[in-house]
Amino acid sequence: MRSSNLKTTIHFEGNALAHLATLKYKSVFIIADPFLVSSGLIKSVTKHLESAHIEYKVYSDVVPDPTIDKVVLGVTALLREMSP
Repeated sequence: MRSSNLKTTIHFEGNALAHLATLKYKSVFIIADPFLVSSGLIKSVTKHLESAHIEYKVYSDVVPDPTIDKVVLGVTALLREMSP
């Protein structure tokens, strides 16, 4: 059996994105708005992960008020990334 505990900490103001480089994870799964990816703004997040040699996957097939089918696609993508 596998389990996951999601304890939420929100960092904001100042240089909050730089905190990403201090994460103690080998890889992260980023869920982002399609605009953040297409505009290149996602790089403001991923550059900190890259500097810390943290692997990441960006999932951007999201919409406001998603249908259950969209949620299932997102969960499936996450599970695919978590599988060994």
